[in-house]
Amino acid sequence: MFRASKFAIRITLVCVMLLMYGCSQQEKAADDEKYPVINKVVPFELDSTTGDVYHSDNGKVKLISFILMNCPDGACPTTMNDFAKIQNELKEKGLFGSDVELLAITFDPKRDDMERFKQYSENFAADPGGWHFLRTSEARTKEITDDFDFQYDLGDAEMATHESSIVIHSTTMYILDAEHQVRATHQMSIPDSSEHEREVSHQMDIDQIVNDLEYLVDEGKEGEEVK
Repeated sequence: MFRASKFAIRITLVCVMLLMYGCSQQEKAADDEKYPVINKVVPFELDSTTGDVYHSDNGKVKLISFILMNCPDGACPTTMNDFAKIQNELKEKGLFGSDVELLAITFDPKRDDMERFKQYSENFAADPGGWHFLRTSEARTKEITDDFDFQYDLGDAEMATHESSIVIHSTTMYILDAEHQVRATHQMSIPDSSEHEREVSHQMDIDQIVNDLEYLVDEGKEGEEVK
């Protein structure tokens, strides 16, 4: 009985050690590949509030946020305020527009018509030289969001034109490299749910996002030199 117990303990210890080794190997693999390819999306064309047609297949690194004007939790305008800060940092680094673009794509085009969406963009001092507010048809919007695996529910279709309709959406943002590969994801900034508070309950990591964008720009340039 005692020998059986000792044998069971040894087997348990071996299993624990193997599990720890496996975890350490996984962590090492993750460290070796800092920005793994999470997904690859199809290039897309969207209508811009500038009146132009935006082509995503332009060789630039992108930070993409899917938003809507009738945002139920305030995450969209709060995130756009943070986009303005990212815009300024990218300008200071000389990357804005030339190497990196910010994309705000509405997933509620029925309510966010072009005129209203353009007025909305003006609230954030968005520079169209590198920060684009974009929209398309409902069907095409669904295709693009599905490609990114962005989840949302606009509620009752009959209530789609009313501000009071219930909307649910994920808060994932996406960083694309020049090859349309998703290399990193971040969460939108979310304000405190209390009506009496203006504090942010989740603050996006602006410094990390800028670092991610800068890294992928450098990676792309190194790849071009090798070619």
